[in-house]
Amino acid sequence: MVLKNKGMFLETILNHNIERLNIEGSCQIFKMPINSKIISKESDKFLVKLNKNYFCDYIGIYRGRYIEFEAKETELSYFSLSNIKKHQLAKIKMISELGGIGFFIVYFHLTNDYFCLTINELQNFNVNKIPYDWFSNNGTKIEFDGLNVYLELILDLF
Repeated sequence: MVLKNKGMFLETILNHNIERLNIEGSCQIFKMPINSKIISKESDKFLVKLNKNYFCDYIGIYRGRYIEFEAKETELSYFSLSNIKKHQLAKIKMISELGGIGFFIVYFHLTNDYFCLTINELQNFNVNKIPYDWFSNNGTKIEFDGLNVYLELILDLF
């Protein structure tokens, strides 16, 4: 299966903003590396096996609280819950139950909108797809000015 740049747009935006927040000193958040093993190499192409990561995409501390979140993207008019792995869901749930800040950031390419999705919101769904309209009407939108995603506004909600 070939996944060219899957999720890279959102992660690039988030990395830029996390660097800004880290420099400002309002938090310390880090992108977790993907554990992988090179299986073979042919000219300029690598075949890589991705190992299961225990952490979500980003971890850190914000105002004395542990934070961990996962970045997800969709090019469709809905977000498929199959994009969330069981261990990611379990991890975000555990963090929230222990008093930390755990959530998912969902980016919709079609509308250029970013939303925060909490574990409590996720547990209320009995369907496999959450339509964009639900996010638009009920979700917590993350402000984006073309350069900055204002993560701190989301973090202050917890």
